[in-house]
Amino acid sequence: MIIISSLITVTAMWDALETLREGTNDVKQSKINTLVQQYELFRIEDSESISSMQMRFTHIVNKLQKLGKDISNQDCTNNILTCMTREWQSKVIAIKESQNLNALSMITLFGKLKEHEHEINRFKSSDEDSKKKERKSISLNTTSSVSTSLVQNDDECDDASINKEEMRLFVRRYNHYIKRNGLKHNDKNIVNFRKASRKGKESDSDEKLVS
Repeated sequence: MIIISSLITVTAMWDALETLREGTNDVKQSKINTLVQQYELFRIEDSESISSMQMRFTHIVNKLQKLGKDISNQDCTNNILTCMTREWQSKVIAIKESQNLNALSMITLFGKLKEHEHEINRFKSSDEDSKKKERKSISLNTTSSVSTSLVQNDDECDDASINKEEMRLFVRRYNHYIKRNGLKHNDKNIVNFRKASRKGKESDSDEKLVS
């Protein structure tokens, strides 16, 4: 009786362990399926840096390897190049044509992508500086043009009556005026703006007198 009881107990324990193992395998396979889907659908996000993309991609690959799902180096490099956006296509083509993807490691590939990213950012920074200089030049030209037009079109004013601070204030108001009314900068619009400004001042003076 003792022997039979012992056999029943061992069998029950074995069955329980087998059931637990199968359940653990199901959970493991479910995790693998989820990670494989993330791997296959992996894409670089808008405005994402290469360093950030590298961290996300490496995290998925490492988790798959820990679960026993090995991915070849060639498959990884191909997937990385495939996930890049259109602005990266020239670099992607250059890498494919000049490199042996079978021997190209992920670290080397990400290094090349970071070099290209640095060049892109440098060009963008240069373009922004050029645009800032252009806007500053336009602003200075507008100020000079407005100043000249004021003297030419107003018999009542002279150079001494227009100081720098007044000119800056006038230019700001004038720029707001032409933008608000969808106009272009020219002498006629400057004259019209001055007339409108004077009428506004006269209306304010009349209101003060009435009050």
